[in-house]
Amino acid sequence: MYAPELTRHIHADMPVFGLASYAVDGAPLRTMQAMASRAVSAIRSVQPQGPYRLAGWSFGGILAYEIATQLIGEDQDVTFLGLLDTIQSNKNKSVPSEDDLMEWFLTLDFEQIQEPNNAFLPLEKIARELRSLPDDLGLSNFRQYATRYISHFKAGQDYEPQSIPVHIHLFSAQGHGKNDMANGWSNKVPKEQLHVIPVPGNHMSIMTQPH
Repeated sequence: MYAPELTRHIHADMPVFGLASYAVDGAPLRTMQAMASRAVSAIRSVQPQGPYRLAGWSFGGILAYEIATQLIGEDQDVTFLGLLDTIQSNKNKSVPSEDDLMEWFLTLDFEQIQEPNNAFLPLEKIARELRSLPDDLGLSNFRQYATRYISHFKAGQDYEPQSIPVHIHLFSAQGHGKNDMANGWSNKVPKEQLHVIPVPGNHMSIMTQPH
């Protein structure tokens, strides 16, 4: 959802590939390593050899880190690793239930998301439409997404990043009175490898204009 807007600010000579997730009605992958292995296969099917530049937002940043780890393990060069407001660990958070996610989704008030056709839709409008849809069209689809979200959340809790010889560029949202601009990564990454870039806005709005 965020890639089309972001790629407008990347030089046209630098090709950008978005990694599609697996189908929501498929069996969820349960470990970060399995998700990354799938992504590495997709990446190398398009570009067999490095150097590679990787980036991901939120959970996608954790996944990008493990993708970089596996590519380096295959003796490939990773020349850029960008984490877009990615928190290093969610171990201290309780796993959300499907009901928690539904309540969260139906009360969202952050700005907008972007669809692949570059049209913005307010999430409140989507939430209202979801309420009005028949259960077999709206809520069942949401439950599939919720199942995957919970699976990803647990995978993040179980994941222990390895030390890798890559400089990490962490684009950290400044909003909500954040105390740790390093998002916990200073506990895992040597100081000389971690570059924190403060970005105005919160976790959601940093992926929209003007941030």
